[in-house]
Amino acid sequence: MSKKKKKRFTPIFKHKQEKGTLKTKGSEMPIEWIDWERDLMPEHIWIDLLAEDNKDKYWHKIYEEFLDRLDSCLESERKDPFFGFISDFGELTIAEREKFLSQNKDFIHKYFFLPVGKILSFYPETPANWLVLEEWKDKEKINFEVELNKLASSLSRLIKAKDEYAGHIRTLPITRLFKHGKIYLPNGGMPDLVDALPRYPYQCTQEEKMRVQQFSRIQMNMIFMSNERYKTKSWPQYFWRHNYDLVPCNPIEHSLSKGDEISDEGMRALQAKLWDNCVILMKYLDKVGMQYKYDLYDPTIDEIKLGVFSRIIRLYISFVANPFLWNRDLSGIMLRCIGETTILFFYLITKATVQEFCDFKEYSQGKEKLLMLHLQDNLKDEKTIEGLSIDDIADELGGGMKVEFMDIELKQWTKKDIRQMAKDGGLENIYRWVIDPSSAELHGSWSSIRKSNLVVCTQILHRFHRVPKFYEPPIYLVSLFVAEQIYLRAQKLGIEKLGFPQPDEQLSEIEEIKAAYDRHFCASNV
Repeated sequence: MSKKKKKRFTPIFKHKQEKGTLKTKGSEMPIEWIDWERDLMPEHIWIDLLAEDNKDKYWHKIYEEFLDRLDSCLESERKDPFFGFISDFGELTIAEREKFLSQNKDFIHKYFFLPVGKILSFYPETPANWLVLEEWKDKEKINFEVELNKLASSLSRLIKAKDEYAGHIRTLPITRLFKHGKIYLPNGGMPDLVDALPRYPYQCTQEEKMRVQQFSRIQMNMIFMSNERYKTKSWPQYFWRHNYDLVPCNPIEHSLSKGDEISDEGMRALQAKLWDNCVILMKYLDKVGMQYKYDLYDPTIDEIKLGVFSRIIRLYISFVANPFLWNRDLSGIMLRCIGETTILFFYLITKATVQEFCDFKEYSQGKEKLLMLHLQDNLKDEKTIEGLSIDDIADELGGGMKVEFMDIELKQWTKKDIRQMAKDGGLENIYRWVIDPSSAELHGSWSSIRKSNLVVCTQILHRFHRVPKFYEPPIYLVSLFVAEQIYLRAQKLGIEKLGFPQPDEQLSEIEEIKAAYDRHFCASNV
């Protein structure tokens, strides 16, 4: 027997609920997350370009020598040494800058201006602007397009953050901590790391390299978070915001999610098959309506039950018959409506009291009266979207004194929310799988907007931000399968509890939808 797979994340039942928020123990820890791409990557540009321009040499020795020369010009020792981050160069006093320039002008030109200085000339407020001398800018031709492409290539290498190359670039700064005696490894502690550090990188195994790089990232992240030099994030903020003035956006035309790709011919064939199923449902609804035994003395409860069932079928048909509703966002809205109506159907059939049926009807009538009063009190010259006047609404509600004495419930017809109704009706899984997630589409939350209303700008100097775009989000045919399964649950309940007739014809299994289901889910979940 195979061992049960351990849960990767904290289970829901182990979360602590505080005022509507579920919290893990970890969320209460004072942890500050570092955004490598946004805050730290721009700091490493010089180190990367130095490595790229001198990869045929021992460039790490050039890096060390450059910072050693810089240190020799300092009038006082800093709490943390300089690592070659762009922000570091802004920390020198005027006297220290003049001394470093006067003693190392040719060295700076070769190993700072040529790798990164031309690029930084486009960023006049960079902390390292004093290293980009006007005489060099005037003398040497600076090609805007060439230099920005060079910068984009640098970001493309660094953005991978934890791959071997970017990890190596991020490891170099820790050598400054060792050199200045700012970091110590305990005797007998981490023997594998202590052994690997002197051999890094050329005499290390791949596993040892990754271990050294991980250790270096952790140490440098701690420095970055704690050192006042970096807390303002002035350079990263200026870098990214200034890039918007340097290059235009380049948004893609569609979603990065592929979804289910269907040819025009395949779409027409699928629509025809789905419509055949829609016709079956229309005929079945007519059969239910004609064969159901109504209480004609007080048909309210029967009308509500059958009306809710009819709504499920209408929503289902409207959904599957219209491909424009199959996109990721609109399909979520439709599934939410179908699922929520089905939960209501199950609750009314299995749990609701006679009084709750009355409350259900009176709540809706109260809402109609409220609209009528808004028209009367605040919008005297207006009508409803349906074109109804105040008198039209009053007549629909029974007219005269009956409307006057009608109460208006401002909350809900039941004290139970949709989650509780789903639980009571045995449909809690539908709530968890369909209703709750699809609220993102219904209410336009960030996750929905991000996936369906914005596209990625492919300009790496813009950090792949998102741009508004009208496009058709991807289609996931599995949503049609889910809608059908929800309907079939309602049909089965109607047959078992309300005496609905058996359908004359079953819905046809559609190969394209079944294949989409198989692609999305393991056979064990069927």
